[in-house]
Amino acid sequence: MRALTLTTTGAICALALVTAGFSADAAETGATYYAAPNATRTSGCTRSEPCTLAGALSSAKAGSTVQLESGTYPVSTPLSVSTAVVIHGATGPAMPEVLGVLTLTKDLLALSGGASISAVRLRSEAPGRDALDLNGATGDQLILEEAASAPAKGGHPPAAADLVASSSGTVLRDSVAWGSGTGTEGVIARSGKSPSASESIALVNDTLIGTGTTGNGLLSEQAAGTDTVLNTVLAGAAGDVVAAPSGIVRIEASDFNPAHSSGYTGGAGNLAAGALFVDAAAGDFRELAGSPTIDGGMRSASIGPSDPDGKPRTLGSAPDIGAYEYLPLGSITPGSTTTPTGTPGPSTGTSGPNTPTAPVIGRLAGVERVSGRVLVRTPPSPSFTALSGASTVPMGSVIDARRGVVRVTTALAGHGRKQSLRVWGGLFQVNQSSRGSGMTRITLTGALGSCARHARAATSAASNHRPKMRRLWARDSHGQYSTYGNNSVATVRGTEWETIDTCAGTLTRVVRGRISLRDLRRHRTVLVRAGHSYLARP
Repeated sequence: MRALTLTTTGAICALALVTAGFSADAAETGATYYAAPNATRTSGCTRSEPCTLAGALSSAKAGSTVQLESGTYPVSTPLSVSTAVVIHGATGPAMPEVLGVLTLTKDLLALSGGASISAVRLRSEAPGRDALDLNGATGDQLILEEAASAPAKGGHPPAAADLVASSSGTVLRDSVAWGSGTGTEGVIARSGKSPSASESIALVNDTLIGTGTTGNGLLSEQAAGTDTVLNTVLAGAAGDVVAAPSGIVRIEASDFNPAHSSGYTGGAGNLAAGALFVDAAAGDFRELAGSPTIDGGMRSASIGPSDPDGKPRTLGSAPDIGAYEYLPLGSITPGSTTTPTGTPGPSTGTSGPNTPTAPVIGRLAGVERVSGRVLVRTPPSPSFTALSGASTVPMGSVIDARRGVVRVTTALAGHGRKQSLRVWGGLFQVNQSSRGSGMTRITLTGALGSCARHARAATSAASNHRPKMRRLWARDSHGQYSTYGNNSVATVRGTEWETIDTCAGTLTRVVRGRISLRDLRRHRTVLVRAGHSYLARP
């Protein structure tokens, strides 16, 4: 993968100054005010006696911090901050959500005057009301969603984020802005009341998605100044990037379709390959293994320290394009898998998946391609066939989901009961016993190569050689599943997790939920919770 270097000039220099101010510890210059979802207080706002969100924001002064505890904050009255207050949540599964309800009469949250917000999810369900407005303010590690489908209000189309150019710089970084409502924008960029060439907007490592026939990833209506876009995914049903007048928006090292865009100036390192997401329809814009956006960005002083999950930026040879950083493991990087036994080849066209029927416990599993490229090999065929929709396959089938996402559905004991699991990023076999409650076994497949002791020592001694490995991501919803690696068995409990086999052992990493993991070599069972991992050594 390339590792390009960006010269920090113009708007990016301004962004670097904003970044420095944003990363400072605001608690050193002012008090910290705490908010909790079920709080009723409107003043004091201490850790032991937190306030409502509105109470904490109204209590905070310039230079102080507002800390949001995890949970959901329903909001019916618009929120705003116009001074240099720092608003913090938490990255990953503990990220708090600020929810704009249907009766909201203005945009959910408006920040200006040097205010900043990080590690918070903001979702507007109110027709025509944006999730976040930034004007001379900074947003970082945010998940923004405009969920309502409605006509424009406030003089512009509804958007997940409404950014107003400012001479002090308006910044959105390491964030998702998703217009999930029909006809909504990911981001709309506008000029202030008195447009000036000194005004700027910077978008760095963002994922901007617009939906519906009129939705754009980025709609720029800025009349003067500059919009600088770096390391960003832009996609919209109407247009990926639409800028009028032209010449304001400059894009570098980003992923978008030039044929589906207009009015921008292109710089170095742009892609038109299309990012691969875990589940874009459900709003999960994390990268799949094999996405061209992995390590596809430029290095710059303007990039942030981590993504919305809290993963460090950068993990590979260069920063990823988009809000999230794909997580390699040490020196194990995407694309370093060995060629598996039974590498998919030309299909004979005679042994592919069957027409969909109901799954049968111990005999048949349902498989459905969710996104990307998925291949299936059913026994006893030696050939793989492409999976284009939903099918039924016999137990023992091997599924290649290294470049796609597949939903696996199996039957449970009891009439008509079923369970489903999403799997991606690897090659695996699905099995299930006809006896018992319906526990489904997902086994990593593909040759791991020689794992002689001297080879393990070489890879663990910081050599330049990448260790051989195979990996698999999966997510379930309280089903009965076990994933089998060489050295451990993980039984899930409502979880998103990754299993990686290397010569060093089987690593299980949990993103959500928890896993009961059996170490096959040490004959013990451990509970692995979200944010933790366990390496079962050979």
